[in-house]
Amino acid sequence: RFRDVVFMPDGKSLLALTDETGELEFARVPANGVGTDEVLTSNGNILRFRGHPSPDGKWLAWDDNNRDLWVMNLATKETRRVSENREGIGSMTWSPDGRYIAFSSDREGNYEIYVMDVAGGAPRRLTTDPGMDTSPAWSPDGERIAFNSNRSGNWEIHVMRVDGSDVQQLTFHPAEYWRPAWSPDGQRLAFSSMRDGNWEIYVMAADGSGLQRLTDNPAMDWRAVWSPDGQRLAFISERDGNREVYVMRADGSEQKRLTNDPGTDCGVDW
Repeated sequence: RFRDVVFMPDGKSLLALTDETGELEFARVPANGVGTDEVLTSNGNILRFRGHPSPDGKWLAWDDNNRDLWVMNLATKETRRVSENREGIGSMTWSPDGRYIAFSSDREGNYEIYVMDVAGGAPRRLTTDPGMDTSPAWSPDGERIAFNSNRSGNWEIHVMRVDGSDVQQLTFHPAEYWRPAWSPDGQRLAFSSMRDGNWEIYVMAADGSGLQRLTDNPAMDWRAVWSPDGQRLAFISERDGNREVYVMRADGSEQKRLTNDPGTDCGVDW
């Protein structure tokens, strides 16, 4: 059985968690189904969560059931635990060059965003606010990080430079905003919000202007992911009575259901 499947950067293989060995391990699987699976880990005594390959395909990062962060050099299979003691690791994002990883953690008593050189060195704290800062998303040009924060009293989308400076709030509404996702050209951000009374998917310019609602359905629509060419968005919806994968154009048109199964389909990736 396989779960939490994502594409490797080369598009020729998939990364997945599998229990074929009796433990929950990471494996690299041919994307076309032809060939042999390569098991990458062999110490699954702690439950792992979804893996995050670096954009250059050299590293793999994940968090585990103890909420610790791990990184693996995929060439040598050397694995290193970055956090020290159940540090509440949350979401994470890679820099476009694959050298750094940013992540949220409550290691100092509050959820903040940190950045770390995966080749070595200690994590460096980027945010310093009494509010909670989570869900970092690195911009394609490597210059900015978008994130969620409730520092204003409500969960809004913010952006900052990669050194933690020049923090700007992009959304201003009493409803919640979640999981900003950069378009491949870095010009737009897609996200989910309840600003109209239900979880829907929206897009706005990278400076917060030009907000546009893309979905309009009584059911939940969330977790939007851009296609590599920026022309489409894949997302999860329960509009047909079950959690399925859908795709639409970046302007919200041509919404189409891709999966049709009684099971739960989630964790979409291009």
